[in-house]
Amino acid sequence: MRQGMLMGLSILLAGCGAETVGTTAVRGTLGVQEAEQARQTQEDVARRLDAARQLGQQRLEEGMRAPDQPAAQ
Repeated sequence: MRQGMLMGLSILLAGCGAETVGTTAVRGTLGVQEAEQARQTQEDVARRLDAARQLGQQRLEEGMRAPDQPAAQ
């Protein structure tokens, strides 16, 4: 009887450990995916900021031109 209870308890504990390992693996995978999405978002923001900076510089240069000078194309 006692041996049966110990075996049952061992099986339950082993199952809990497997679930914990599985949950940890899933969380790790999700963490990697979130990090990749964050990196992509950061790159997108950097590209947009660079484009805005270039546009601002272009407009500044256009505003500093003398009125009789044609716009560069």
